[in-house]
Amino acid sequence: MRETESRERRELVALHIKEMRKLLQRLNLLEKFKKGEVTCFFCNETLTFSNIGAIMYREGRVVFICDSHTCIKKAFTSQVKEVESGVQHNLRDTKVSL
Repeated sequence: MRETESRERRELVALHIKEMRKLLQRLNLLEKFKKGEVTCFFCNETLTFSNIGAIMYREGRVVFICDSHTCIKKAFTSQVKEVESGVQHNLRDTKVSL
């Protein structure tokens, strides 16, 4: 088997800034986000529209990840561990429609 065939495929959902604002509104986080009160789940860096790297469901809630390589890697690694252990959550299951 070639290396490219053995790699697991992951789905990536990209959001436009307008969609991100709508998502934050629906999660009742837009005002907190604008005030600098939303931080990265891993490093606690204050998030802005410029440095948001990922959004994921973790520990029963929606969490935000900054765009640092270290935090993105932690998010991916923790997601893989949850999938392997059978504890997988899909952000789409949070009933947030844009």
